[in-house]
Amino acid sequence: MKIIHSDRQKGLVKILLDRPEDIWNCYNLILPGDHLESSTFRRIQTETAGGQKDSDRIRITLRLKIEAVDVDLTVGIIRCKGKNCTESPHLKLGAYHSIDLPIGQTFKLWKEEWDSVA
Repeated sequence: MKIIHSDRQKGLVKILLDRPEDIWNCYNLILPGDHLESSTFRRIQTETAGGQKDSDRIRITLRLKIEAVDVDLTVGIIRCKGKNCTESPHLKLGAYHSIDLPIGQTFKLWKEEWDSVA
């Protein structure tokens, strides 16, 4: 795990997951109530002039207030679920979404208070 940026005044840390053991460490670090910002995919449905529905996957950056954190150690992914905290044309404020954090992913984590273990 590499700490790319840290701002203790704002409670912000920008982290890069670069090894498999980072998955377990970050799973224990990310808690409900924290804010997490990362790039993710969102399926967007559009309707054509002929009335047909089409869907595309687009990459967007979201900031979630975390409500649940799950881990899959066999695949090496952390899944963070929560409510959207930023305005986006593709996702309403307060809408639920999940962000997957695999090895190689960069994300920002905000905590109200960083304890000595974190």
